[in-house]
Amino acid sequence: MKVTKIFKVVEDILFIILLGILCYTIYSVHVYKTVGFFEYHFFRILSNSMEPTFEVNTCIIVKEVDEDDLKVGDIITFRADTTEIYGEYNTHRIYDIELDESTGRKRYVTKGDYFEYEDKVRVEYEDIIGKYNSKMPFSDQISWLVEKLSNNKVYFCVIIFPLILCFLSYVYQLLDILFVEKGSES
Repeated sequence: MKVTKIFKVVEDILFIILLGILCYTIYSVHVYKTVGFFEYHFFRILSNSMEPTFEVNTCIIVKEVDEDDLKVGDIITFRADTTEIYGEYNTHRIYDIELDESTGRKRYVTKGDYFEYEDKVRVEYEDIIGKYNSKMPFSDQISWLVEKLSNNKVYFCVIIFPLILCFLSYVYQLLDILFVEKGSES
């Protein structure tokens, strides 16, 4: 009997942890368009600017790196400052590294593999999320899911509503267990 209760408690704790991770992941994708765990971040390529290296909708893993580890030829993901995509994430290759003489800091010249010319805006290290690490397995399926979950109605129907039902069911089960144990003690 005690072993069963221990397994039930462990099961409940694991369920809560997994539910928390799932909620965090879904929230991050919905709000920030990315998910990060420790030094790794996950992104979806949204344009053809990196073809043929990455096709549109390829999901990639990016790892945070020190500034000294960045070199010409590395593929980086950064927060863009250009007016066309201000604040959005962009994944391009480092084409050159310049030294800003007024500040003494490095500025990264980037270029999409698809384009002939470099990007106009220089990237500061603070805007770099990380360096390309690998493609994600099941990239097409993940990309499809992220795209569908970007729609608020689909997001609510597929994620929020079932989570609410699951949570209410869980609360009901806990209350039922508490009242049954209280009733057996009296």
